[in-house]
Amino acid sequence: DFGYLRNAVFIATLVGSIGLWLIDPLAANALVWVWVATAVWITIRAALGVLRIWPGIGHAPLREPDKEVVADTLKAPGAG
Repeated sequence: DFGYLRNAVFIATLVGSIGLWLIDPLAANALVWVWVATAVWITIRAALGVLRIWPGIGHAPLREPDKEVVADTLKAPGAG
């Protein structure tokens, strides 16, 4: 879990940094491109965060529970 989130932040930061590096600071619309790079950075982080919890993908916390685990949980104590 920590490794996934660390990698997601690293990827988003790398893409955002490259985007900022490519901006010509003397261009008339440089500030617009800074906002575009920021929006891309936010979008990547949000998308990877949603993929982390989306049911059916990897070990998502919102995935469907295993039927055997649910059945074992619902058994009465001592029912064997």
